[in-house]
Amino acid sequence: MQNLLQEKTSVYLPFIFVPLHMLFRYSFQKSVQKLMRRNKNAKKISESSFYFVQYLFLTILSFKISRDQNLHFFDLEALYSEKVFRNAFQPLHAIYLMGELSVYISAFIYMFFESRKDYADFTINIIHHISTISVIAFAYPRGNYNYSVAVAQIHDISDVFLEFSKVIFYLGLENASKLTFVVFAISFIIPRVFVFPRYLIAPFWNGKMKQF
Repeated sequence: MQNLLQEKTSVYLPFIFVPLHMLFRYSFQKSVQKLMRRNKNAKKISESSFYFVQYLFLTILSFKISRDQNLHFFDLEALYSEKVFRNAFQPLHAIYLMGELSVYISAFIYMFFESRKDYADFTINIIHHISTISVIAFAYPRGNYNYSVAVAQIHDISDVFLEFSKVIFYLGLENASKLTFVVFAISFIIPRVFVFPRYLIAPFWNGKMKQF
């Protein structure tokens, strides 16, 4: 009963996390812009450095949950078994998944005020944020905790390298940024092109999920 109460109560966490996240982001970026005020890319550096710190923290937290839950992408039972799929709720799951939801809600709001609103892929990013918010919002109440963590982890890990690459590029370290961009490309392609469809999508279609 207590576990169920914690689970139901945790859906209200975004109402706390979103304003706190936005306040922290505002303070963080203002501090970075002040520090980089002599750099013409100060605003872009502040945005990318915040995203880097944000995704790094979320990725580290997701790996802690994965370790605690013995969650591995290649272990279908860990992803889909009834025990894990429905009844593995832990407070850390709530903090992580509601934190993810808060991050994307906050990012969606900020998109209309940051320099990225002028990028060619602005519309695509809007669709991406709405899709992500929808996936987390619908998956969490169904008890798909480990599955949700795995999906978020796959999508966040590449952003760590992408945003870090942008920061050092804006700082003028173009050669170093090329190397980190290659790392980003690898961390983007392998998880999203191989791991995600094979272990997180295919089991729904080929019936393997039913055996758990």
